[in-house]
Amino acid sequence: MNAISFLRRNAAKYPQKTGFVFDDTPYTYEEVMWTSLGFANHLKKNGIGRGDKVCTMFYNSIEVVYAYFSTLLLGAVVVPINFRFVGSEVSYIINNSDAKAVIYGEEFKDVIDQIRDKLADVTFSMVLNMGNNGRKFKFAQPAPEEVSTIKNMDIDTSDEAFILYTSGTTGKPKGAVLTHYNVVWNQARNVNSPPIYRDEVMINPLPFFHSGALARFLSIMMAGGTIVSWKKFDAHQIIENISKYKTTFILLVPAMARMILGLPNLEKYDLSSVRNIILTASIVPVPLKKQVLEIFPNAQIIDGYGLTENTSSVAMSAGKDVFERPSSVGLPDFVTEIKIVNENFEEVPANAIGEIAVHGPNVMKGYYKDPEATAKTIKDGWLLTGDLGRKDEDGYLYIVGRKKDMIISGGENIYPAEIEAILDSHPSIQESAVIGVPDPKWGETVLACIVLKPGQRMSENEVEEFCMGRMAGYKRPRIIKFIDELMKNASGKTVKYELKKIYGTIEE
Repeated sequence: MNAISFLRRNAAKYPQKTGFVFDDTPYTYEEVMWTSLGFANHLKKNGIGRGDKVCTMFYNSIEVVYAYFSTLLLGAVVVPINFRFVGSEVSYIINNSDAKAVIYGEEFKDVIDQIRDKLADVTFSMVLNMGNNGRKFKFAQPAPEEVSTIKNMDIDTSDEAFILYTSGTTGKPKGAVLTHYNVVWNQARNVNSPPIYRDEVMINPLPFFHSGALARFLSIMMAGGTIVSWKKFDAHQIIENISKYKTTFILLVPAMARMILGLPNLEKYDLSSVRNIILTASIVPVPLKKQVLEIFPNAQIIDGYGLTENTSSVAMSAGKDVFERPSSVGLPDFVTEIKIVNENFEEVPANAIGEIAVHGPNVMKGYYKDPEATAKTIKDGWLLTGDLGRKDEDGYLYIVGRKKDMIISGGENIYPAEIEAILDSHPSIQESAVIGVPDPKWGETVLACIVLKPGQRMSENEVEEFCMGRMAGYKRPRIIKFIDELMKNASGKTVKYELKKIYGTIEE
């Protein structure tokens, strides 16, 4: 099996079943299979083949489905790009991944045009626009022998399927290489717990370049269910369409849940079909979980812990565990082992704090073109997450400290080192430190402490303007503090814990 085999199976077994609904337009499994074959043949004729890297940049749409599946059909590798990224961030990923092709939505044409002369290895690029109903643009029907060639592509489970870039803790994003083996096992894990059935209808508003959203999208493929999404999140649109599609499963981050809870007249909607709600991506307060269940009477909340380097999933908390052990992110799934280790990679006793290490078929192949970072992260087959945690006597996992001071804002992972590297490049800035502070809407927001060089002056507006063209909007500091010096420890490192004690709360 590989990441594309389930589309083939569903197209054969349930050809007329709706597998995808984007912007309220349905697409059958058979239609998606044949259109993907046509697009794959088009890519093949333009020189794209096995092992080639193909960067994609789309909102959630039928176009991203065709871009992913057509690439995978050829044995090529999908490299999704965050559509919030600015030109310099996009060009870095395209070049670092050695991408041979770039496929993107028309909304991102200006971004790609601005960086086109900086793309080293790209030999083919195109805007993919299937039209308002998703069917206006047609690929030439491949000849029978062309279809046979593509269908008989010998894709091995060890072949690379995706490279998902994570924001780098050292300032540059790193590409987590996921094989077909990783993806299939992760799909199996997600289909198993909680069970996903063939009648499943999942509303997934999270962008498909995210590992968690992508994992759930592919899991629906394994089960033969239906995935529903729109180009942009709209709380009212989701609530209105739950009864229309008889939705059974919803993915949300806390900020989305709060927007839904803020809608008027929620009692008038029939939300009884929903069985499961994944509500995760940052710390989720118990009162918020209870509020969500009040409007979804037949649902259970699913929380958990995962990371891109493990193809998203590590541990899960569901049902009564969510409230009986509210501080826990749950138990490891059936394919994953977790142990808590000290600095010598020795397992520590129950309830002792150490680094979370993960083992299983989900663990990535490694970081693309970065053997040094890979060696530091994967030890004897165990993924060292960089997160501090503990396990209780029953094996439940608790997160104590987050990976390298990572900030989670509206479900987006933000690494301070990346922002600090950009801020420190300004000629007037001597050094900076970035932390996350609580935000009532987004969970956290970005705060930057800035030390200016002697004799220099800057305003908050100047800092904001400097950041504007250099990083995605969600990464930009929303709060800026000019200070005389950063507190350092004996080894000269900034003590962010002290900064958080001073600036760690904001007024609503």
